[in-house]
Amino acid sequence: MSAGIGIAVESAEKIRLLVATANPSSLNVVVSMLEQYPDLEVMASALDGEECLQKLQTDQIDILLTEINLPKISGVKIAEYLSLERPDVASIILADQNSLGFFRTAMLAGAMDFLTMPVPSEELAFSVRRVYDLESERRQRRNVESSTQSGGGHYLLGKSGKVVTVCSGKGGTGKSVISAFTACFLQERASLAVALADFDLQFGDLGVLFNVHPKKSLLDLLPLIDELDSNLIKSASLRVDGGPDLFLSPPQVEKGELITTKYILRLLDVLKETYDLVVVNTGPRLSETHLDLFDASDLVIAVVNQDISSLKACAQLKSVYDRLGMPTDDLAVVVNKHAPDVITLEKVGESLGLVVIGALPKLSKDELEALDGGAISVEGWSSEVSRAIRDLSGAVCRKLGIDVQLEVERSEERRSRWPRFFKG
Repeated sequence: MSAGIGIAVESAEKIRLLVATANPSSLNVVVSMLEQYPDLEVMASALDGEECLQKLQTDQIDILLTEINLPKISGVKIAEYLSLERPDVASIILADQNSLGFFRTAMLAGAMDFLTMPVPSEELAFSVRRVYDLESERRQRRNVESSTQSGGGHYLLGKSGKVVTVCSGKGGTGKSVISAFTACFLQERASLAVALADFDLQFGDLGVLFNVHPKKSLLDLLPLIDELDSNLIKSASLRVDGGPDLFLSPPQVEKGELITTKYILRLLDVLKETYDLVVVNTGPRLSETHLDLFDASDLVIAVVNQDISSLKACAQLKSVYDRLGMPTDDLAVVVNKHAPDVITLEKVGESLGLVVIGALPKLSKDELEALDGGAISVEGWSSEVSRAIRDLSGAVCRKLGIDVQLEVERSEERRSRWPRFFKG
């Protein structure tokens, strides 16, 4: 599957940069890397914090790249100053391996990115362009606000999408696959605008399923949390051809702790204002964040397999609902790797005291290999799998009150894009 991942490309106009490091040799390395790219222009450089602030006053700068441990005034302090006093200039923090503990401090100070040195020139250029794009979106939004509103508030689309949260009481049940299949089918076949958000902050694997490199993640929007709107949130998504907009978890596990429940719920609010449907993939460990997500969702899908431990974990989830007095009307079950000869769906529903709204059969070896290669689209699956995805998607729409016609048929032209081992 080809994926349009929406990565930052060379800018049509030059991006003006100020580079500040404590060491002349480090400064030369960073400047040399940036000068490889015609759209990146180093306007000035500095070797300490005071010189950096002076250059910010005298030169036209779009982005500051600064080491975290500058002499006289630290890079974090300068990033905080820019965030409060000079919002027209964005900042990127450069740090060595020994300074990773400052990541949270830097992001909270207003830095737009945090790069660990040494960094490849391609990654450095990508970061600069991505931050520039985010800042351009923010400036554009401010211009729109000033011309359309007399007071404060956000410039939003005013729509209210539905939220489906997919969870599981244990790992390995296939909840990510269920999330991805459902989001893809409803994007492709129901003509809905769908966002797929990975809130499994430790082991999120949606990027792997879609075969995209997570150069953007939910963490990109953290410095903009108070200004989030539809335009900004779309700038942090990865676009997949014909599929949903992806919002991936941070690629580094240690950075996941920065994404708090408050931040997640704020993201969810703006996603609902931007998309018809938001599908949320969660981690296996039940937490307060999960409960808040469940409360904010229109439908919660618990994915189970037919083994005892998986069913027990789902039963424990329902018991949490019961103890907290949460209604189970919007809690439903999907059985993955279903084998009717082991246990029927009716028996699963009876044993859990919940409604089973769908089941996905066990995938063949060839289908699993295709899945590993990023073949998550609706196209190409066997008729049994395709019907199961369609039926599940239809059940989701009915639970949400969305009236759509879902077809599983595919044209020969579209089918030919897939390997011959797919049937149906």
